[in-house]
Amino acid sequence: MPAPDLLLAALYGSVTRDDALPTMLDLLAARFRCRSAAFLYVDRLLPLADVVRGHGLFDDDAQSRYRDGFARIDPLPGLMARLPVGRAAASDRLFSQAEILALPFIREFYHPLGLREALGGPVVNEEGRLGIVAVHRGPDREPFGDDEIRD
Repeated sequence: MPAPDLLLAALYGSVTRDDALPTMLDLLAARFRCRSAAFLYVDRLLPLADVVRGHGLFDDDAQSRYRDGFARIDPLPGLMARLPVGRAAASDRLFSQAEILALPFIREFYHPLGLREALGGPVVNEEGRLGIVAVHRGPDREPFGDDEIRD
């Protein structure tokens, strides 16, 4: 598990340097023992500024498939946008098991990618801009606990 100060330094670095975002996502995934991590930024006023970046299973190919066919049906960004900045939620707590299995995004993209649950929240949510950071666990680790959500 990376030291908290390394993760914090990488997080601050990702704001000021383009090359620091992959390091931050790598450290974040390791911190939560997850298969991948992602950063999503949407600017309704300046769509050219939109960013989708991932680490691990959410690699370049998965990011491309996400942008081309699944971003518009991903229910999580809309739910995350309702959270206060700095607050996190686990996807398995936002949906019932039946809802999870019925969502095309889950059935056709998320589960086939090898992922089972996301933990994330907004880091920016103002004036039409939304930035979300999330980690994604696979079936090889337990669901996110209360301590991890608070963390």
